[in-house]
Amino acid sequence: MPPIEIGTIKMLQIQQSRLKLGEKPNRVYDPSPIMTIKRMLVTSDGAYGITDDHQQIVDVHNKHHFDTRYNPGRTLSIGFTSHYDEMREKYGAHITDGIAGESIIVESTRHYTMADFNGGLVILDPKTEDEIHLNVTGGIAPCVPFSKFSLQRDFESPEEEKATLQFLHDGQRGFLLEPDYGTQQTFLLQTGFKVFITS
Repeated sequence: MPPIEIGTIKMLQIQQSRLKLGEKPNRVYDPSPIMTIKRMLVTSDGAYGITDDHQQIVDVHNKHHFDTRYNPGRTLSIGFTSHYDEMREKYGAHITDGIAGESIIVESTRHYTMADFNGGLVILDPKTEDEIHLNVTGGIAPCVPFSKFSLQRDFESPEEEKATLQFLHDGQRGFLLEPDYGTQQTFLLQTGFKVFITS
């Protein structure tokens, strides 16, 4: 079965520092360290955002970040505009595309779960036709700080906490990715690249 095109990269982002601040159980979600970029360099050590003036900004999941959150299988992450449409409908306009901090935001029209990604993903540079293969290693687990950010308040009951976490489960707020480097140890991502599901 040939790869199925699911959309194009709308946005690329890096996290300049942690998005969850404070100590449990009082941590809060702060999206201000998210930086939107047009190009991203991905290496086996992690991602670097490339600014318009060619500076490289280290992502917090990169091994070389001073406060690294590096973890094998979590080098990158991906979210979908269709999922953000669903979250906005439920929680409001403050849930803007990319606010959950995924590395790659794809313009898409349907909902995805882990069952859709058994064969992984391929990103295609439409100019050079170079392919980047990515393994989808899991859904991004919902957390209490982002759930409260979505609601814009504390939970009113244990039942509301459970319902909010359940809604954000199974990839609603994105999926974790690990590149299949093969012989290619670095590659460049750019907005406008096409994204495919492989069988």
